[in-house]
Amino acid sequence: MERGKDQAYRDSVAQNREHIVEILAHMSFGDYGKRPRGALLTEGEFAEVYCGFDLLIDDLEQARAEVDEQNRLNHLRAELWKLASTESATAENFVNTILESISAGLGLTCAIVHMSENSIQRHCFTVHCSQQHKNPVAYPQIAPDDISALLSLSERYSALTDVPDFEQNRCVHDLVQCDVDIFNAVPCHKGEYVYGCLIFGRGTTQPKFTEKEKWLLAETANIITLKISQIAAQQALREVNAGLEKQVTQRTTQLTADIAKRIVIEKSLRESEEKYRILIETSPDAIVVTDLEANIIMVNDAALKMHGARSPGEMIGMNSLELIVPDDRQRAMAHMKIIRSMGKFLGIQFSFIRKDRSVFPGEMNAALLPSAQGEPYAFIAVIRDISERRRLEREALKAQKLESLGVLAGGIAHDFNNYLTGIISNTSLARSEITGNAEAEELLEASENAAVKASTLTRQLLTFSRGGSPLIECVNLTGTIKDAVRFCLSGRNVTGTTMIDDNLDYVDADNGQINQVLNNIFINAVQAMPHGGELTVSADNVTCNNGEIAGLYPGHFVRIAISDRGEGIAAQNISRIFDPYFTTKPGGNGLGLATAYSIINRHGGLLRCESQPGNGATFEIYLPVSSEQPVPITSPAPKSELSAAHILVVDDNESVLSVISRVLKKSGHVPICVKDGNTAHQAFAKAAGEGNPFDLAILDLTISGGEGGVAILRALKKMDPDLRAVVVSGYSNDPVMADYQQYGFCDRIAKPFQTDELRRVVNENIRIKPVR
Repeated sequence: MERGKDQAYRDSVAQNREHIVEILAHMSFGDYGKRPRGALLTEGEFAEVYCGFDLLIDDLEQARAEVDEQNRLNHLRAELWKLASTESATAENFVNTILESISAGLGLTCAIVHMSENSIQRHCFTVHCSQQHKNPVAYPQIAPDDISALLSLSERYSALTDVPDFEQNRCVHDLVQCDVDIFNAVPCHKGEYVYGCLIFGRGTTQPKFTEKEKWLLAETANIITLKISQIAAQQALREVNAGLEKQVTQRTTQLTADIAKRIVIEKSLRESEEKYRILIETSPDAIVVTDLEANIIMVNDAALKMHGARSPGEMIGMNSLELIVPDDRQRAMAHMKIIRSMGKFLGIQFSFIRKDRSVFPGEMNAALLPSAQGEPYAFIAVIRDISERRRLEREALKAQKLESLGVLAGGIAHDFNNYLTGIISNTSLARSEITGNAEAEELLEASENAAVKASTLTRQLLTFSRGGSPLIECVNLTGTIKDAVRFCLSGRNVTGTTMIDDNLDYVDADNGQINQVLNNIFINAVQAMPHGGELTVSADNVTCNNGEIAGLYPGHFVRIAISDRGEGIAAQNISRIFDPYFTTKPGGNGLGLATAYSIINRHGGLLRCESQPGNGATFEIYLPVSSEQPVPITSPAPKSELSAAHILVVDDNESVLSVISRVLKKSGHVPICVKDGNTAHQAFAKAAGEGNPFDLAILDLTISGGEGGVAILRALKKMDPDLRAVVVSGYSNDPVMADYQQYGFCDRIAKPFQTDELRRVVNENIRIKPVR
């Protein structure tokens, strides 16, 4: 009880203060019963009484500390004996486990075990050092004579720094090198013979060993000694058994043929029975043996666990058909007849019943057991719970369906990107041809913007279908966040609040993939508030120090926080929300947050969630700040300052070829457009033969029915190693698009593209001489 804080204690003292003071005063002066009642205490008497109270409280606190220490040591002692009762393969493993436990419990700096059966056979185990030691040392072997000297030394001194002759003892000297200033050495007895010792050390800042701790260390020595002796005895027994078996085999061969045959048969039977017993006991599958009437006569532990029984008595004697659901019992009886005629059946699936009446799917293999005379006397059935297999089969089927959808989505997105390329580029060209008609220009601009936004949907389809590396660009996410909020909350009964730092840093990111992440999280937030609510989105710049946020390395990040006011996420589900296929929504596929987590992870960032049931959820996205400054998109150079470039264009889509050709011609270049690799090779060779080689090649990554842009570029570079080429693809998530330079390209264009982007990439990647 802490003085001054327990109200009941204070009230008790206040009510009985005078009586207690009077009693203590009489007891102090030895005249209890003689002093007149109500007599006042002198100042000296009151001081002595006050001192008595302090002494009494100190005694109580000391007693409480001793009880706490005793409880702590008792708990550690129980843990040591529990470890001693477990099986251990080797003495080294057991000793290391014991030393880790005692070191953690008593705050030891190091611990050594050394034992010597005789001058030849020794056991010196690895030294256990605490994690505070940066340079743990490996202690040398201790001579048998040094053990007794060390024990004698431990009885005389408790701190090595007080030992005058420690330099003469190798072990003690090594302890000093390991910064151990306080140690205790405990002997290991084998009868009256001391054949080993345990050395326990503490550092300079730790207290000396108490008497109770020393008793516990002594008990630890006894535990280790007994266990090592037990392990050694077991090993010796195994060796003796092995030797005896060898002798029996050797002697058996010397007997007569009939006796030898009989012994061999009996031994084989015993070994066979032992093997079957071990097999049955250790089998992870349930094994049930019944008589010919299907009454259970034996079960293994796996069968008890599978059917929810606590002991074999709960199952032995019951009919095995009771373990099968009623709808399957008729079929099971039919298979019993098959076993009688054929001897066995394999891989038959039934629905089984547990003791709690729950049902699980199982697969059974069964056979007849013959007696020594060859007559069948029992059935043996091996039952395997296939619940997990069924679940994996369902997941595999789901994955196959998703893969099929992914292939379909990828194909649709690729073709749609080709169509969008024509729409966007032709719309842009039409705008450039219209002058003086503001309304028409406005309508065309709106059409172009709508087509550009539609391209975001194709990128989401590609991310779902193919995954892959993000198409990294240096971007500011302010517009992306605002557009995503506006898009997801349109027509909803949820209001949105957006707070974005005016100086939000740029990040290296795939804008389309980040938009997909935001949409997935926003949709989940809206669904978490079916009756309406408020969605709060903030974005700011943060700096993460080492270890400040789990899973995030130190550096500068843009943090996007998304909070809703829904019911929140249950505690048991919070750790699983990013797992693929995990969902709590009816009809959900569990891919939204898993895809979002994967995308952020591929960007080198972190996605995490915090939620309290009833208080909504907050998702935080951390994206590393870009180390580069954004490159402004410059307008193409005026045609009057550039010479016409000879450009080879390869694409299997007629509309894309037409758009690229029209844009290049309006920019003053000379395009040669072909649909496949063979035609591209012929055009390239012809241009080189005429002395008019191509200044640039624009190659589609995927050519239907033929070799794609990578293979075409590889062949063209054999004719012109200095050829510069730009890769174009509707599969924006393809690895070639992410690492185009590794495949020999100088730049990339993702379909659909705008005419200004095409002009910029072309003018940046050709060597155009000024017009003369």
